[in-house]
Amino acid sequence: LKESDVPRGKYVIEFSNSRKYLVDGSSEDIKSLCAHVTISAEVGIASKQAVNSMRSELLDLPDLLAVQPFPQTFNNIGWFASPMLPVIGTQVYTFGEGQGGNRKASLRLEEKAVVRLVCEPADLSNAEITAELQRNGQVLTVSDNLGQLIGELDAGSYDIELKPQASAPFLVSLGIAAESRIKEDLALLDSHKPCLSKFPALASGKDFRPQGWAIGPTLIRLKPSFLDTEGLLAKIPIRIEASSILYMEVGSALPLDLIRIALQVPEGLWVGE
Repeated sequence: LKESDVPRGKYVIEFSNSRKYLVDGSSEDIKSLCAHVTISAEVGIASKQAVNSMRSELLDLPDLLAVQPFPQTFNNIGWFASPMLPVIGTQVYTFGEGQGGNRKASLRLEEKAVVRLVCEPADLSNAEITAELQRNGQVLTVSDNLGQLIGELDAGSYDIELKPQASAPFLVSLGIAAESRIKEDLALLDSHKPCLSKFPALASGKDFRPQGWAIGPTLIRLKPSFLDTEGLLAKIPIRIEASSILYMEVGSALPLDLIRIALQVPEGLWVGE
C-alpha cells in the first residue's frame, strides 16, 4: 500500500483477510486460525524541495550543464548549421516570464529532414510544457503530454515554440537530421543481419550471480514496423539481494526513433534521461 500527497488529518489503517481456509475439504472454516503478520510502515512529509533535490544539483553545477536562455535560432554554429551535419544535443533552457523570455526559435531546412524534440522538467513540481512546430504562423504539430514532438519536414523555414506552464527550466533534447544523411549513415552501419519481428528476450539464459552480472552490449535490429510502436518493448525482472549499483543504458538512432529506459521500484518509476 502506497499513498502520496495524503491530506493532514487522522486515519485508520485496517487489515483484513478475505480468504477462507479449509482443511481436508471440510466446509467449516477454521475459527482459531493464528497468523504472524510483519508490518513495516514509513511516513514522511511531502516536500517539493526534497523531490527536486537530485535534479537541482544539475542547476547548481553550471560547469556540468549550464542553464541558458532559449536560442532565437537553431541554425547557429554548434547546432544545425549545415544539412550535412546532423545534430543531437541536450541543454537546460530557461524561458523567463511574460514577454521578457524568448520561447520561440527559428529553423531553416535546405532539404527534407526529421526533427525530434524531447522536453524533461528540471523542476519536477513544474513538469507541464507544450512544444509546437510552426510554419508561417500555422501550427503543424503539437507535442504529447510528456513534451515529446517529432516531425518530417520539407525544405523551408519553421519555428519551434516551447510553452511551459510555469517559469521553470527544462532539459531539452533536440535531434535534427536530413533524410539523405540518415540513409547514408544507416547504410554504413548496416550489419546485414536480419531484422527481427519480435523483440528478443535479453535475459534469457543469463545467470544473475550475487557477485555481479552484465547484459550486453547487444545490437538489436528490428523491422520498420517497430517505428510505429508505442508502449513496452521489453521488461526484465531483477531481484537484488543486497545494496547494489545498477547501471543501464540504451541507445537508438535519434531523431529517427526514440527508446526510453526505466527502473520500476516499489516507490514508483525511475525514468532514464
